[in-house]
Amino acid sequence: MPGAVRKGVRLTAAQIGAFLETLATTGNVRAGARAGTASVASFYNRRRLDRGFGAAWVAAKLVADERIEAATLALAMARLGDEGASSPVEARGADRGVESGVAL
Repeated sequence: MPGAVRKGVRLTAAQIGAFLETLATTGNVRAGARAGTASVASFYNRRRLDRGFGAAWVAAKLVADERIEAATLALAMARLGDEGASSPVEARGADRGVESGVAL
């Protein structure tokens, strides 16, 4: 049966929910496993054996990646604002002594 979970990889819905929520927040599998109160190996095994859980894992990682990317961009833009540059290209050029931000 595709997507069926074999014996030995028994995780409760609460454990899975805590894992996926933490994974979506942090992008960290170990932190997710801690939140789900099970071993990292249990979650990797579940992902290998359960396609639905595997798809949820991928979705949670994408959410985390987007959050991390947005936070990184916001931090970079805040730092650029502090330095008076209007774009990463302009700031990079200023670091190199190029007024326009475009080096030829």
